[in-house]
Amino acid sequence: MVDRQLPDNQTIFLGVTFKKNVASGDSKDDALIISGGSPVMDDNNWWIKSVKLRESDRVLLLSGSDLNDNLINAAHALLNSQFPEIQGFQHTILAHHLKFQPTANSTLSIQILHAGSTNHWICTSRKKLSSAVEIMDSLSSSDVKTSLETLLQIAKVYSASKSILQINRLSVQQQVGIHDCGLFAIAYAVELCFKNDVENSQFEQLSMRKHLLDCFTTGIMSPFPQPRKKQPSLVRSVRKVERIKVYCNCKLPEEYDVKMISCDKCHTWFHYKCVNLKLGENPRSWKCPFHCC
Repeated sequence: MVDRQLPDNQTIFLGVTFKKNVASGDSKDDALIISGGSPVMDDNNWWIKSVKLRESDRVLLLSGSDLNDNLINAAHALLNSQFPEIQGFQHTILAHHLKFQPTANSTLSIQILHAGSTNHWICTSRKKLSSAVEIMDSLSSSDVKTSLETLLQIAKVYSASKSILQINRLSVQQQVGIHDCGLFAIAYAVELCFKNDVENSQFEQLSMRKHLLDCFTTGIMSPFPQPRKKQPSLVRSVRKVERIKVYCNCKLPEEYDVKMISCDKCHTWFHYKCVNLKLGENPRSWKCPFHCC
């Protein structure tokens, strides 16, 4: 038996915080707040009840601020309704405690994710029968590395069939300013749904908020406006490939838990929490309950 432990200063944070309902103490009464967003349950003034949007969400969309989880999930809901053959579009609240359900690679999968502690949204996808996950990020850079929070979410949504999870960062249009990443993430997702080449797409950024407003109002998602003539000077992110080692039956990176243990028989590494071991336990010999007991 061999084990290994992360340094004490390494922590796991999913970029999602909860406002505790002090009166009830019941977690199901908590209101989800993603940095810069609005609480899910604080406003009963409906704008479009069918996709759970309130008047405060409409105001937020038109204000030029960062999109909150309500707006992202409304777009997910409409896309899921229009394209039932596509997997994904899971509620962003599932990022908390990594409750996403793994998608199969038998069809196209799309998921917009909240990337890290800042209020930043990215679009992710996996093509039919592919093992590689694609990231479309409107605020990327040549030296960017996918954060641990994002890696954990990606590994959960797109469960790897092998020990390596390949992530391809696509070359996509970069936004001007810092508040439109949610709009671009939705626009990328729509392009994928309509089978358009997202790496060749150019969006009219100043028209994106009105277009999304119109989509919510009509209940139909359509491709975002693009200029009649392509702009060769448009900034695009650099294509990049990352290969992430995943372990255990959960197929998540090592950092999912602070400690791991190796099976004496099959020599597979497992996270302590996945095999119900406590941090203080250090068995001299150990066989995994999945293959070797």
